[in-house]
Amino acid sequence: MLIAAVDFADHEKLLSPLLDFAESICRELGIGAAKSSRLRLAFEEILKERMAKAYKNGGLLTLEINLTGSYLELGLKDKGEPYWLGEPEYDPRRIGESAEGLETFLVTKMVDVFGSEKLGRDGQRLYLRIELPNDFQLQTGREEAEEQPPLDNNFSVRRVIDDDRDVINAISCLYHEYGYSYGFEGIYYPDTFKELSRANLYCSYLAANEHNEIGGHGALGFTADLPNMPELCGLVVKRRFRGQHLSRMLLDHRLTEAERMGLPAVWGEPVAFHTGAQTNFKNCGFTATGIHFNFMNSDLQSPYNRGGERLPIAICVKLLDKTGEDRVYAPRQLAAFIRAVYGRLGGSFQLLPPETAEGESRLRMDINSRLQSGKIVAMKAGRDFRQELSSMLRTAAKQRLQLVEVWLSLTDPGVADAYEVLKSLGFFFSGLLPGSGKGCYAIMQNLMGDEPDFDRPVTRDDFTEVVQELRKIYEQG
Repeated sequence: MLIAAVDFADHEKLLSPLLDFAESICRELGIGAAKSSRLRLAFEEILKERMAKAYKNGGLLTLEINLTGSYLELGLKDKGEPYWLGEPEYDPRRIGESAEGLETFLVTKMVDVFGSEKLGRDGQRLYLRIELPNDFQLQTGREEAEEQPPLDNNFSVRRVIDDDRDVINAISCLYHEYGYSYGFEGIYYPDTFKELSRANLYCSYLAANEHNEIGGHGALGFTADLPNMPELCGLVVKRRFRGQHLSRMLLDHRLTEAERMGLPAVWGEPVAFHTGAQTNFKNCGFTATGIHFNFMNSDLQSPYNRGGERLPIAICVKLLDKTGEDRVYAPRQLAAFIRAVYGRLGGSFQLLPPETAEGESRLRMDINSRLQSGKIVAMKAGRDFRQELSSMLRTAAKQRLQLVEVWLSLTDPGVADAYEVLKSLGFFFSGLLPGSGKGCYAIMQNLMGDEPDFDRPVTRDDFTEVVQELRKIYEQG
């Protein structure tokens, strides 16, 4: 039975709304979050494939949603270049020689049925099927059925690199928890996941028991801005396995790995709408250093989401090597905060007086359309800083971003002038990121017309102290 159909042009900007539509139908028909997320991820792969290859000069495709027997089916029909599953066929035993057909192979692992049809003059059709709940009805708000208990409680942690099944398990964990709000968006694509993992830029770990049931995931994520200071990111513990202390197990394992790599520091972003993750980081020796206000998307599926608002997350750091000394140029308004944070970290630093901003600015802006946010890294503030930053803000407004962050390098003597420019353009100070080989960053936020709500973060211990200190700086102007 056909329940919905949409004709659409093969334009990449339609990808996200089409996926939103398909996933919302799945959820409204009572399919649980985990299955709906996997179906969306698999459907995205075939949508991208056909939108890229079906037509050379544009054309129409059709999304169909059917109820067929005991399955919900997503279909994609077009009259473009012929396509047939299994050509070329992927052989997982030959991954070192050829990865052709890998996407198709992985999609088949994420749904119950995956197939294709030749339709003669009507083109061809790809379809994915997910088995419906046994007590399926057309209803809204159906809660997922209670999960069965784990088959055993003997969990261990293993690294994910390029094992196909583990890659899909890791991606499924991330998508189930974060949807499309996860910052490392390339991780959703298996080829990208493997490339980053092999290059040790995204070190992914799964917690599994002796029956190979996957209980959770965590990662060390490296970026060019913090090249030797990874984020402890991507933490997911499946509901079925909660109470097994997997969160702490994954946290401890990643810290051990970071120490083994000889890294100077690590950082994390525990949520600031409950204190559970903050407690885990605190118990592992992390120090609160800031708050990202309005950071998580307003469509985050969370019981803490009060009416579709963007939610805050905290920032914390742990120094693994305290022998070095950071050189920090501090705007006068931030000097006391910097001293307090370094004091709690136990790190050594030299506070230097700022100088006049000279020369040309060195800036880079990244836009994350899924998070509806922009990130500007300012390694040097020059005489043209206001002009360059204003141009980037205009770009953010055109893109309808809801948040812009500036990571302002405090190794640059011109930071005081940059700080004043940022304040005049609607930015406010929200924390520090010390400890990396590139020195300490001050984080400045612009909420694109909104004011920070200092009462919104739910915090404990020094996370609460940081919120109070940030409020004081904000109110002093």
